[in-house]
Amino acid sequence: MPDRNEPSGPYQPWPFVPGLFYVMPHQWLADLRETGDLDTRQLLLAMNNGTDNLVAFPPERNEAHWTRANPEGLPNLVSHPTYLRYLRALIACGRLRAAHDASASRQVYILVGWPHFDATGKLYVPRAYIERRWPAWLGQGQWAPRAALLMLLDRLAVDQTGVSSTPGQPLEVTAYVKELRQRAQVILPAADVAAKVGTGLTMLADLGLITETTRSRFNCGYCLRTDAFERLPVWPLAEIAARCELDLAQDEPWVALIQAFLRHNFWPVTRSSEIWGVIRRHLPDAVTHDAAEGISRLLAQRVRRPRVSRAATSPNAVLKDYAAQQRRPWLYGLPFELALVSGAASRLGRWLPVATPNNIDATQLVVRTTCGPRLSDEDAVALLRGTRWFVRQPTARYVEQLIELPLPLRPDRRALIDGLVLDGNHLHTALNFSLPFCVTLEPAQPNAQLTLTCRFRTLPGRTAAVMRQDAAAAAPPATGEQCTNECVPRLAAV
Repeated sequence: MPDRNEPSGPYQPWPFVPGLFYVMPHQWLADLRETGDLDTRQLLLAMNNGTDNLVAFPPERNEAHWTRANPEGLPNLVSHPTYLRYLRALIACGRLRAAHDASASRQVYILVGWPHFDATGKLYVPRAYIERRWPAWLGQGQWAPRAALLMLLDRLAVDQTGVSSTPGQPLEVTAYVKELRQRAQVILPAADVAAKVGTGLTMLADLGLITETTRSRFNCGYCLRTDAFERLPVWPLAEIAARCELDLAQDEPWVALIQAFLRHNFWPVTRSSEIWGVIRRHLPDAVTHDAAEGISRLLAQRVRRPRVSRAATSPNAVLKDYAAQQRRPWLYGLPFELALVSGAASRLGRWLPVATPNNIDATQLVVRTTCGPRLSDEDAVALLRGTRWFVRQPTARYVEQLIELPLPLRPDRRALIDGLVLDGNHLHTALNFSLPFCVTLEPAQPNAQLTLTCRFRTLPGRTAAVMRQDAAAAAPPATGEQCTNECVPRLAAV
């Protein structure tokens, strides 16, 4: 940490000492239109040491370290083609001049107009903003959080310049949305982003960079501390659950998986629902906690690989490979119907498609809905929430066991299309497969207009699946009279 003896002065007055902050002149902001141009200028100015007019990249962290793939697998601040395009534009317009440092054999640039830049004003950016690669966390092409952050830093420069403070202690500023919008109109006129400042402040709060201090009907206040840049973004599980309409306590494995995708792909929490949509699209059947944990293990394996690419850890890539690994045929039992009324129960029967729990990887109860004439899809989703499901099995005279099935993921419109899926893996040890049983339900909101068609299905283990495929290949084609309980669902599944 710097002390009070570190060089400072009119160019970087206390407490904005060069060891902690770099300068962003208003002159360099006034003509900005693209976020790639802003990120390029931020990177170049961060490589100025604050005591001369040179922009010089350290030999061990040259331009490619920030704009191309690097051994640490960190995100690029800006793509290399974008960086080169805007660098050449800065040289062409006379903001920079290229120079060659013969002693270090590296490319350096001269800041034209340093240190006053036509005395148009300046703000000070914590060096950790670049060191921690925050432009990548703000999202490619996202002007809103960048504009909001620049306006907060500009207000910080006004409030703190020349103020006595303890060396190395974080600085703090509080500002309101309306004021920051007005600043954006003056400082970023070409970008025309004043209207996006409010949205940008919300995005910064989601990332954990700022905190909301006050809220009224017409204005909101936010606080920025400069040590916030020292941390990685936060991905609150509660925030992820809310954005994906999941229940944090009930669906924690799925919420944790979404958090892992965000963390390993360097994405903000605002992309949570996008990841959840990818999961449901790739795996409409895999909505049990076992599936979430299996995907998490596959993602963890990818991340541990040396020099793993970002493409390999994307939700699409991981889920596609997981789906390929799990591509085995489900075996379906016979269907039964229940009305959504209190005490509804199926008849006693052997509803599972297998006679033994041996070599089964998963068991699920799939529930599909049929709505009455005066019942909308939204009504059906609301009615299904809170419904509890039970398996009742007589085990002796006057004796029966009651097994509750775990609640499914929060029902939504997609569940009405793909079916509501309840995890039944604990039945492998809790249920006597040789005895009949019935399924009952207790709805939170009974309604006889909603009819539920239910069917158990099991996923055979890999060995059992291979044996079934070999047996099917060797056996003659089954006629309609020969088709068994296991054949019917397989045809239905296709």
